Amino acid sequence: MATINYLQTGYEINYWRTKGGLEVYFVLYGEDRLPAFEVKRTAAIRKSHTKGLRAFYQDYPMAERCMIYDGKQRQRQDGITILPIKEALLHLPAVLGGTFR
Repeated sequence: MATINYLQTGYEINYWRTKGGLEVYFVLYGEDRLPAFEVKRTAAIRKSHTKGLRAFYQDYPMAERCMIYDGKQRQRQDGITILPIKEALLHLPAVLGGTFR
């Protein structure tokens, strides 16, 4: 939250969860973007790890989805950007701002 305030992004941070228990840890509500982030402490992302982000996309198809994980390779899976935690932290302002590709 301190980073969001420091960078003056204008986002409100929320959490999203379905009645069935699927969840997204960080949803940033802003005027013109809706980025959603999951963080997993795993070296390999499986399809089951992205269930929450995929469900979120069904309700909010305009959302930009990103998974941050403990691996080493940047990936893309079902429209979800998957970033190694080191890379995400080194480029955090761009990741939050939507300019990091």
